Amino acid sequence: MLFDPRPKTRRQDLFDREEELEAFKRYIEERAPLVLLLGLRRTGKTSLLLTGLNEIHVDYIFVDLRILEEKMPVTRRDIIVLLERAIADFMRRTSFRKKLTKYLERVEGLSVAGLEVKVSWRTKPYYFISELFMELNSWAEDTGRHLVVAFDEAQEFARTYRVELDRILAYVYDHMRNVTVVLTGSKIGLLYRFLKIGDPKAPLYGRAFLEIKLGYFTQEMSLEFLRRGFEEHGVRVNENTLNYVVSLLNGVPGWLALYGYYAINYGVSDEVLDKVLREASATALSELEHFLEIRPQARRRYLTILKYLASVSGAKWSEVKRYLEAEEGVRIDDKNFSTLLKNLVDSGFIEKSDIGYRVPDPVLKYALRRKVS
Repeated sequence: MLFDPRPKTRRQDLFDREEELEAFKRYIEERAPLVLLLGLRRTGKTSLLLTGLNEIHVDYIFVDLRILEEKMPVTRRDIIVLLERAIADFMRRTSFRKKLTKYLERVEGLSVAGLEVKVSWRTKPYYFISELFMELNSWAEDTGRHLVVAFDEAQEFARTYRVELDRILAYVYDHMRNVTVVLTGSKIGLLYRFLKIGDPKAPLYGRAFLEIKLGYFTQEMSLEFLRRGFEEHGVRVNENTLNYVVSLLNGVPGWLALYGYYAINYGVSDEVLDKVLREASATALSELEHFLEIRPQARRRYLTILKYLASVSGAKWSEVKRYLEAEEGVRIDDKNFSTLLKNLVDSGFIEKSDIGYRVPDPVLKYALRRKVS
């Protein structure tokens, strides 16, 4: 169903993503070594990933790094726990469990007892992950399988110490023909920065990778999404209501799906729309707060920039800088100011478009207009 707010695993649950889904499946079937699945928050990356992998019936390990957004700092133990969960989940799903266990037991620091997977907290992530990939590749080769290892919100690796995933990925790319790595990322600039895209000294430099980017819906796509979702449930909603909802939530599949879900269960009303805006705003501000927590010295400046951009349709670099300087009553170094904007862009809170810098998420814009401090 279109209005199910959980990640989807079936083709009919994806709306207007057929081209991207087919491209993703083709890349996996052709055993591309590295695929990046990119898009801002709530654009359906996880749904497309899981749908594609399940449709072509490929073996996969899914490592969910989203929880790390709430961790500060990110420790080695955090990474180990997530890998334990991902491997255990794969063990439950594979029909080659017995043979897979033999390969996994070769990995230093990893033990398997039935469906329980344990990794020693003293294990160094770099060596552990490298060895894990080698044994998984050997298992896939010996069983004639193809394995996908997917890291959801992979930019969170940037905040870990001595993991050096880019070096590991370069080795996997060059030597492991039976493994495809998929990295999803909503903080696209941060993921590029982490992978050192374009840096001649970076481990992955010179290695081709394939990208799929998911954008927000257009206004018409948003309207059609709501129309079709309500039709699935036999609910009639007048066009004026749909247009009003889209004017507030336009473009973000996740927020549109949340509205549809509540409207189906509680009825189409202003109260339901208010409920969605409150919950969605709280989520958006929580994500922003995680960003600000690790940048306490520049907190006020980031909020000043964001609130200004939330109040306009777009603004040039010079306009934003003049506003910030007027608010603080001091001149700000150009380089320092550019760094502030770059961090916001890299983290997905603002984007640079033809009309200048802007806040792309309508719910975040709504929340910022009401945020006091």
